[in-house]
Amino acid sequence: MVEREHPDSLWLDGQIIPWDEATLHITALEWGAVASVYEGLRAYRHPRTGTLYLFRLDDHLARFADSMKMMRMDPAFHPRI
Repeated sequence: MVEREHPDSLWLDGQIIPWDEATLHITALEWGAVASVYEGLRAYRHPRTGTLYLFRLDDHLARFADSMKMMRMDPAFHPRI
């Protein structure tokens, strides 16, 4: 397995975009640290089929939603959990 320095794509302003196309104004960085939440996901690729399986996705989404609620954030999307 080859390890990469960064992912192929990322979520920015409600859209998934290629890493190399991601831009953010330098003044936006300080605001992101003031009110942000983070939840890590773990995924595994099936060795034969290549299908990607997310580990305990519902639990991650519930924690993420709870963190947003505590920060008084209104998500642009509402996961069905």
